[in-house]
Amino acid sequence: MTSLRFKIIISTLFIIFLIITGSYIIIQDIQKGIIEGEFRDKGFFMANHLALEFKEPLLVNDTAGIRNYVANMENSYPDIEYIFVTDSMGSIVANTSADRLPISLQEMSRPNAMKEYIYATDKGIIHEFDATISNNTGYVHIGLSENRVRAHILEASWNLLLIAVSGMVLGGLFIYFIGRRLMEPIQDITNGARRINKGILDQKIDISSKDELGELAQTFNDMASSLNQKMGELVASKEQTEAAEKYLETLFDSIEDGIIALNGNHEIIKTNKSFLKMMGLTEEQVLGRTCHELIFAQGQSRNRKEECPIDKLLETKIPVRFVHEIKTDSDRKILELNPSLFWDKKGTVNVILVIRDITQQKMLEEENISFYNNIKYLKEFNEEILNNVNLAIHVVDKEMNLLAVNDELIKLGRGRIKRDGIINKNLYEAFPFLKEKYIDKEYEYVLKTGEMFLSEEKTEYHDEIIYTSTSKIPVKDKNGNVEKIITVIKDVSDQKKLEEELKDSYEELRLTYLKLKELYKIKDSFLSNVSHELRTPLTSVLGYTELLLDEKINKEQRHKLEIILRNSKRLTRLIKSLLDTTLIDFRNLQLDMQLLSINDIVAQVVEDMKTMALVKNLPIIIEIPQKFQVDGDRDRLVQVFSNILDNAIKFTISGEIRIRADEENQNVHIKISDTGIGIPADKLERIFDRFYQVDSSNTRRYGGTGLGLWISKSIVEAHGGKIWAESKNTGSAVHILLPKSVKE
Repeated sequence: MTSLRFKIIISTLFIIFLIITGSYIIIQDIQKGIIEGEFRDKGFFMANHLALEFKEPLLVNDTAGIRNYVANMENSYPDIEYIFVTDSMGSIVANTSADRLPISLQEMSRPNAMKEYIYATDKGIIHEFDATISNNTGYVHIGLSENRVRAHILEASWNLLLIAVSGMVLGGLFIYFIGRRLMEPIQDITNGARRINKGILDQKIDISSKDELGELAQTFNDMASSLNQKMGELVASKEQTEAAEKYLETLFDSIEDGIIALNGNHEIIKTNKSFLKMMGLTEEQVLGRTCHELIFAQGQSRNRKEECPIDKLLETKIPVRFVHEIKTDSDRKILELNPSLFWDKKGTVNVILVIRDITQQKMLEEENISFYNNIKYLKEFNEEILNNVNLAIHVVDKEMNLLAVNDELIKLGRGRIKRDGIINKNLYEAFPFLKEKYIDKEYEYVLKTGEMFLSEEKTEYHDEIIYTSTSKIPVKDKNGNVEKIITVIKDVSDQKKLEEELKDSYEELRLTYLKLKELYKIKDSFLSNVSHELRTPLTSVLGYTELLLDEKINKEQRHKLEIILRNSKRLTRLIKSLLDTTLIDFRNLQLDMQLLSINDIVAQVVEDMKTMALVKNLPIIIEIPQKFQVDGDRDRLVQVFSNILDNAIKFTISGEIRIRADEENQNVHIKISDTGIGIPADKLERIFDRFYQVDSSNTRRYGGTGLGLWISKSIVEAHGGKIWAESKNTGSAVHILLPKSVKE
């Protein structure tokens, strides 16, 4: 692909070429005209001047003077090829050339005005200028050669051409450097945009100019910084969202009612375990099938729109509650369905269908209906049977007078109503709030249609909220007219309270999530500020301590300075660990991959830890072949082995530490074992958790923050490896598995 700089240079050079070429042609033509005009004016001037010099007396008496004047004039002007002076009859009075006659003498013409003749000779082009001496007493013929003029014109043309070529060369160099100067910032911006496209957001575009390119580079830098920050926030937000989704998923599966989610085509896209258990199916048998196939079309012969109420819900957008009966392989089920609409993020309409198995409740209601049909002509109801039913029941006649109630209804009144106080009393007088909630319309519906009516009510009864699920069952006479209505009431207050608690829990989770996001921001800011404030003085302490150790000091002073240096380095590692936690949290751990020798890295770490091991008299044995190489980040792998070896020295009182490596498939297996205090078997997995200490009581004795192994695990996994620990009674071993280098 041709670069923009090349196109600019070529285009500009072409324009310069056209301008200089045109200028060259025009200037050359003008210059030629000027030189030729001057040449012609000069010829006419000389001829006229010579004619004016010769008066009549000279023609008669001073022939010698005329000849001398003509000779002097020829010598004065190199362009003069010849001069002839003739009298009125054409006789030659004076001449400077004997081998050539003027054209007018050859033609025997007598010019009566100034005239020019041009003709070619073996010496070049000759311009002959004729002039008449006053009173036509004679004639002057001067021949001028244009050779010198042509040489002058040629020389001027070459000079002009040289200037034009020089202008093009200088213009080309100027355009090249200007183009290079302009294109370097553009190339930097292009490279920066490519880095952003590849996801590299921590490298800035360095352009120092203050013009539009500088502003564009700053905009790219700001955009990369903003994207980097947003990506970190999205990663943290995703983790919190996943935790909340896991909680809601557990809650979704633990609800006793069956729940299914339907798309616009009535296909089931999600279900909970309660629905699968209710239907006796597996998830594979349910997902992708329609509610029409599983629920609404069983045993029916009507068209789909009549069979599937979901169509009506999608058309009217009004939630409904209804009862539907299905048949399974073993028995029949009566389901109470409560569908409602919801829209996903794309604005697509979906349906949530909550399904409750009310088979037993309906069977009980049917038994009650059968029971009341058998005794409807009896004057008294068997209260003992009614009171043994676990549902609140009351019976009213067509005038809404209470005929019977059972003990469960009295209990539902929370001790505020008595049987004798409401029997034979109008239902709306006994319970005035029913009209306020338009319950009377439901009874009117049952009386008018003769159909059962199902509903759920929320009632505030003496400052207490009671939730009930109510079935209003018509009792008909022989003629099919409704004469009584049996109302079966189930107290679902506990279930509704649980639903409210679930909603409150969800809101608490949402608020907690927002607080956690804010705390994460505060934590990152705190770590950044603390690290900066601590690293500056620590650098000075380390520098001055190392300088003092180079001085001549006694043994006790050296020992104290070594303690200062060791603890300062430990604090530096702690600060680096805190900073690494932020990088790992935001998946921003950058690795500088290169070909590394495991033996060289371990040897470097052992050399750094040699002083600590010598204090405890612990030998460190390295058994790693030089051939084992991996692709990795040297500093990060040194950090991993330093953390593990530091723990091995820290928790080993006596014995030895052994580091060996073997080849395992396409990996290098490094094992670091010690003879220390060991790790309990039930805590081997947790030692790689953040801030975890095997025994918190050891924290003061051995120190540490619980971050080292967690950071080591993150670094190893970032290299595509694996890390784990083993321990039996005493001693422990840490295993590291790293992929072998493909360049071996």
